[in-house]
Amino acid sequence: MASPEMYTAPGIVPLDLSAVAVGDDIAGYVDAGSILAFLPAVTEQHRSDVLHSVLFAQRRADRECARFGNPRQWLVSYRRALDEMGWNTSPLGAPGPVSGAGPLDHVLLEALQSAEVPDDQRAALGGALAAEMALPDNAPAAEIFEGASHKRKNALFQVATVTEHEGRVVMNGGVFWLTADYFAHLLQLDVAASHSLTAAVGPMRLNDVVYTQVRDRVMEKVARG
Repeated sequence: MASPEMYTAPGIVPLDLSAVAVGDDIAGYVDAGSILAFLPAVTEQHRSDVLHSVLFAQRRADRECARFGNPRQWLVSYRRALDEMGWNTSPLGAPGPVSGAGPLDHVLLEALQSAEVPDDQRAALGGALAAEMALPDNAPAAEIFEGASHKRKNALFQVATVTEHEGRVVMNGGVFWLTADYFAHLLQLDVAASHSLTAAVGPMRLNDVVYTQVRDRVMEKVARG
């Protein structure tokens, strides 16, 4: 049987973290409008499960409502899709404003620090963000993330780390939406007082028993692109 790592789908692209100092065996991915960093304890099967369930949930939410026109309703649809696959999204906090100014990646990591995301997880995610920012415009990961995460003056995207302890998978990060002046590259943006940045932040846990029952169907659907 092929390795779960082979079951990638359109919209999922690994990031090369070799040039960023994040420690050994950290893996980063663009997953449509999400950037995910996996810590070493996450098994290959769970990595596949996270990547494909997150992609499936984004696509379903995109079909159900306007991602950039109605971000709050999009978040409701996204969480509902994850819940149905076995994710417990209730710890993901209610959307609220994010303060801070400066490079967007710094503001995101500061928001996660305020949400008590552990230092090692934020460092891993910082490496994944840096790897994405260093890509040329025509790199597949750059094209996918930029195309999925923003349109004109509006952006809606997720950044998170994925950990595993005693077989339990946790995705810890946030869904952010942003309104700003026109920008071509989301992660190159400097956040200013005139911009509006909102986030729902918190850990989400995956129930393996539930997800195992839907895994094949999810894989089939995301493989179609």
